[in-house]
Order: sequence, then structure tokens, then C-alpha cells
Amino acid sequence: MRWPVETKYGEIKLKLEVENFSGRTEITIRQDFYITMMLSNVIAVAANEAQPVVDRAREGKKNKYRYKVNVNHAIGTFKDRFLLALLERHDEKRAEKAEEIIQLICKHVVPERKGRSVPRNPFPRKVRFHHNMKSNC
Repeated sequence: MRWPVETKYGEIKLKLEVENFSGRTEITIRQDFYITMMLSNVIAVAANEAQPVVDRAREGKKNKYRYKVNVNHAIGTFKDRFLLALLERHDEKRAEKAEEIIQLICKHVVPERKGRSVPRNPFPRKVRFHHNMKSNC
């Protein structure tokens, strides 16, 4: 019952890199944290908006699994395009860019496999973000 919560924590910590701050002051850390939380919520809303489109596209096909939106691709799409859509001055163009983001998210889906078990890695990485791999965005 706790798995969705743990999955969300993993998304926020590993994929959105909430612990990878862009500065050292308290205000910068707070801003980075809150913008990451907002981005996580916006991605979740976009994935929920895209899921019915994915379901309609898969309707009538004899697939073994139900397909869902690929969260990794959604995060990458948002990191590249979301700010440009927000900064657009014209409402029509902003709506077009938002629809483009949803359409790109719909193209990349993954099967939802129930009851799958993956063995744990006995030697996990010691450092979460190597100093050469830190993102500056």
C-alpha cells in the first residue's frame, strides 16, 4: 500500500534531483525545493491528462499489458519545453505548446506489469550525484 508513495519519493529524489541545489543560501535551497515540488505536480497532472489519450490509442489492440505514460520521458520533455511554454506571450501559442508537450508524452509509453519482482543490487552506488555529473539546470 505504501509503494506509490515510495515511487514518488524516488521520482523526486532521483529523477528530478531535489537534493541537487543550484546554490548554497537558504532562499536558493527553498526556491529549488518548491520549484521541484511544483514541477513534480505539473508532470503528474500532464501524465493524468495524457493517459486517456494513450488508452484510446491502444483501444482495440490485443496487447498483453495495459500501457501507461513513461514518467522518465515526461520529466525530460518538461525540463526541455515547459518553461518555453510558460513564457509564451500569446495564449494560442501557449496552448499549442502545452498540447505539443502532451502529444510528446503520449508517444512514449511503457507496459504496466503487475506482480513483478526485481532483485535488489547488493552493491549500490555510494554517492548519489558524482561531482562531474551534477546538472546545472
